[in-house]
Amino acid sequence: MITTDIAIIGSGASGTHCLLQILDHLESSSDPIRITVIDRDSQFHSGIPYGHRSGPSSLLITKLSDFLSHSELISFKDWLDEHRDAILATSKLDRDWLDRHGDDIRHGRWEDLYLPRRLYGRYLRSQAESAIRRAAERHAASVDYLTAEISDVIPQEDGSAVLRGDVLSTDGVSTIEVCALRTVLSVGSPPVRALSISAETCESSSAQPAHQQVCGYVDDIHAPTIEYVIAGIGEHLESVPSQQRRILVVGGNADALEFVLASSTLRQSTGASLSVLSPRGRPYYWRHERPDERPELGAVQALLGGIDEGVKPTAREFSLAVEADITNSIAHGTDKATVSAIMDSVGQVIGHMDETELAEMAGTYGLRISNLLRQAGGDAIDLLDAASGEATVTFESGRFVSAVQRDGLFTVSVRNQDAERTGSDLLPQEYAVIVNATGFEAVSESRSPLLQNLLRSGVATTSCSGAGLATDCSFRTAPGIYVLGPLLSGFNHDGTVVWHAESVNRIIHLAARLAPLLVEDTVQRRSVGSTPAHAITRA
Repeated sequence: MITTDIAIIGSGASGTHCLLQILDHLESSSDPIRITVIDRDSQFHSGIPYGHRSGPSSLLITKLSDFLSHSELISFKDWLDEHRDAILATSKLDRDWLDRHGDDIRHGRWEDLYLPRRLYGRYLRSQAESAIRRAAERHAASVDYLTAEISDVIPQEDGSAVLRGDVLSTDGVSTIEVCALRTVLSVGSPPVRALSISAETCESSSAQPAHQQVCGYVDDIHAPTIEYVIAGIGEHLESVPSQQRRILVVGGNADALEFVLASSTLRQSTGASLSVLSPRGRPYYWRHERPDERPELGAVQALLGGIDEGVKPTAREFSLAVEADITNSIAHGTDKATVSAIMDSVGQVIGHMDETELAEMAGTYGLRISNLLRQAGGDAIDLLDAASGEATVTFESGRFVSAVQRDGLFTVSVRNQDAERTGSDLLPQEYAVIVNATGFEAVSESRSPLLQNLLRSGVATTSCSGAGLATDCSFRTAPGIYVLGPLLSGFNHDGTVVWHAESVNRIIHLAARLAPLLVEDTVQRRSVGSTPAHAITRA
């Protein structure tokens, strides 16, 4: 059994910023703190969005200037300037993007670019490596890495925990256990919601991941990487008559847009067409903001006016005001400017809510508002417009209900937006491939073994939002077990409300709050004694 002082499960943006903050708060010691960073992927300090599992053409959904707070932005830009020549020469980024923005890169004009996400992953890794080296030099901490899929966290009587999981090697799968004084769960969001698919099973294929047993159905675009998935789709399409090579992407979120862009070469090489199924057809925010576009904030402005007169807003009123203004702005084509203006007002509105309404924001209305305030822009929209103009990418309106596969083709049932209609309709085309790009599962319904075991054993409970784990004001979901990142959805303590914790700015802020609490707790626990000699585990 491996023993450690702090185990960090997950090394994406949340886990890495947690590590950076921990190292920053540790003091020199004759007995340095032992930290073990655990991730199921062999590439640490990037996670899915900022590492190799996303493609070289995957871009930030905002300009760099809107992606990071000032101090982090300055540091990242300095790193970009330092690595400018390597960025221009790399083969790990989309060549077309580099060619389009070569002049901006050479002159350090970074802030208005929608950067490849992999660049932030590289920056995070370099920051972590530097921080680990400095901590070792001053005898504050040692950091080890473990590539493993943790499936259970078992609290011990003394407040430590045993982490159990699997390690995949060339010799097969082996079980591993780690005994940690303190544990941080920074595992990211749950898996995407499963689609209702009645389908034929697949013959063994090198291009078909083991967990995706249905020919032509992709349940997760990043498993194991988006490039691997696209290669598998290409192999599958080669076995389909050319006139039947149609791909349906279910969902209108950032993953859907990422897949549309990443599949450009695939569509060109196979002659495949691609359709996106979304409730409104083409998602309203998949466009550029016009230079003359002005926000329309009738309902939100009225709410702000009431605040100025001393009226405390409710979470429901804010949600309804946002929905009204977004609906109106979509009809007038001003939604991009309206979304930006509403986002600027969020802090002001929730700053005047009482505790009851903050709880409502954390539990229900914050997520509803976030779903309305989505963003996309830059190169992604340029490429999407070009593909749409060539009719290689089209859009279908409706909500996915189910799909049935016969003779290699999917017939898809959808429910449209018309509230007066019941039942479902069939899409006019059949599809050789369906790609799942829907939202995440509720935590209580997650297929994640780790979340299932935490909830089943009672170690953790779901938060009020249903999208995270309940924690106390110190980020603890159980004694000695802390939470950071997307699983903090529903956090509402001491005036801090979290309903969506995937933005890097938000993660950095929360990590800075968690780290000193965790460090103090760990140091105090070490002063009491070492890890237990007899660990309690579950069968």
